[in-house]
Amino acid sequence: MLLASVIRGTRAIPVQSAVFSKTKIHRSQNTWENNFLCVLCWLLNEIQVKACFLSDWGFRRVSYLKLLQEQKEHWFLVRIVDNIIVESKKAKRLLKKCGLQPGHALDLGRVLLRQDAAVSVRLIGIWAKGHREPWWLATHLEDSLAHLAALYDHRMAIEEQIRDTKGARFGLKLVWT
Repeated sequence: MLLASVIRGTRAIPVQSAVFSKTKIHRSQNTWENNFLCVLCWLLNEIQVKACFLSDWGFRRVSYLKLLQEQKEHWFLVRIVDNIIVESKKAKRLLKKCGLQPGHALDLGRVLLRQDAAVSVRLIGIWAKGHREPWWLATHLEDSLAHLAALYDHRMAIEEQIRDTKGARFGLKLVWT
């Protein structure tokens, strides 16, 4: 399930959603996600609204990051996995080997992602005290680390809504309907 929400205060208001199912028409989840993003951007552009796309942990798809970069009217902040190759002016290495320690932040600047250097993004790492792992955030924004961390932290309002929508334990399990 993909869900696009507008954040107002501490609440997330859904504006677009879709449930993926493999059919003859849509066999690829990647294509389905890319199409969802394109339709959402088209709708936002039609009503002249700018958005910041926050995508949660686990993304490594370069095609998704490239598509986000092509949306010049909008911003993005995507949490990526740490087992991806990054290439900076200084070195080429696995992201998890960049030396980020708990309680610290690191701005790697513009880096190339993957072994084939398929996309260039600004990459920051933030490892909050008490957390098990860092946030590795890919973006094209030039804002301060503190501002980007605060912006990405808004995703929890969306996560709670997704849990309420999809989950059977605390939510309505709407996928069943």
